[in-house]
Amino acid sequence: TTGANSSSTPVISEDGNVFYGAYDDCLYAITSEGSVAWKFKSSGIITGSAALANDGTIYFGTASGKLYALNNDGTMKWTTPYSFPSPGVSGSVMVGKDGTIYFGADNYYIYALNPDRTLKWSYRTAGAVKFGIAESPDGTTVYASSSDGYVYALTSSGTLKWKTDYLSPSTITAVSDDGIIYFGTNSGRLYALNPNGTVRWSFQGATKVTTAPAILRDGGVCFGSLDRGLYCLSSSGVLQWKYISLNSIYSAPIIDPF
Repeated sequence: TTGANSSSTPVISEDGNVFYGAYDDCLYAITSEGSVAWKFKSSGIITGSAALANDGTIYFGTASGKLYALNNDGTMKWTTPYSFPSPGVSGSVMVGKDGTIYFGADNYYIYALNPDRTLKWSYRTAGAVKFGIAESPDGTTVYASSSDGYVYALTSSGTLKWKTDYLSPSTITAVSDDGIIYFGTNSGRLYALNPNGTVRWSFQGATKVTTAPAILRDGGVCFGSLDRGLYCLSSSGVLQWKYISLNSIYSAPIIDPF
């Protein structure tokens, strides 16, 4: 039990610990047996998922605009010396293949930081970047959904490769091992894009897509919706099944490794 509601998707470390943030401003570390290993009190509510680096560092952002780096025992390693306009960093943080820390902020910017918290680059969109960042399989491209209605593809050095037509994305992108980019929209449509930004296929759901897509081992895609449905599509975008839950779904599905 946390001290308030939580909507961030949990992340799982190799040793089985589960990390997630809550609206009580705390990041929780829960053991695989379900006990609290530690909790860290931050400067604001946590709505996005944390990111785990190979060296055990845990990164997450808060509504106050701070970005935190914690050691794996829950002690603070560093925090950014600046804040973004409230509600700040509401999306998930991502650690790139080269160790770069990526995140979006409500001040319209996509940020890339070095592991020592120094700024590597920033890129300005025309809307709040609320949903977090994804990366191509080879680490050369990062993708971000913006509230300006576009999905952006940037090089790992921060220059624009392409952006979509106006599609009104409502989720973070997810990228498959073969480079296909998936994201949901406010209109209820789920898109699959080719690595060059062209539309591969799309599927129209009933209402707004509210979670990040999760990619199955066979190339299928699962996502949650405002209509309380958990949808599962084939790799070609055909509906396989739909499960109706008790309420709208906001935390992304997690697929086990089997």
